[in-house]
Amino acid sequence: MRSGDLFLEVSSSKQVTDLIKLQKLAHLDITVALHTNLNFSRGVISPAEFLNVSTEEILENMKAQKVYGVRRITIRRDGQVLNTKHLTLTFSTPDLPLISLF
Repeated sequence: MRSGDLFLEVSSSKQVTDLIKLQKLAHLDITVALHTNLNFSRGVISPAEFLNVSTEEILENMKAQKVYGVRRITIRRDGQVLNTKHLTLTFSTPDLPLISLF
């Protein structure tokens, strides 16, 4: 990369674990960090039933689906910020889960 950083793609979680433990490569001190965008995915859901449910409660109940972030989409109307039924979910996996609702 232009910054001098190295971008590594791995094929297993064991490789990730081993790389994160590294502190030196040859004779150089190194820092290993997960890429901030490529290791995660986002999706939007719009269930009307969640309009009055807190994002904290939604997050707690969706952790099993690898959700680690919930943000409610808001709109501004007549100077007021209003909640919508639309929620942005952040998943701890690069691929969105496939969910069948019907």
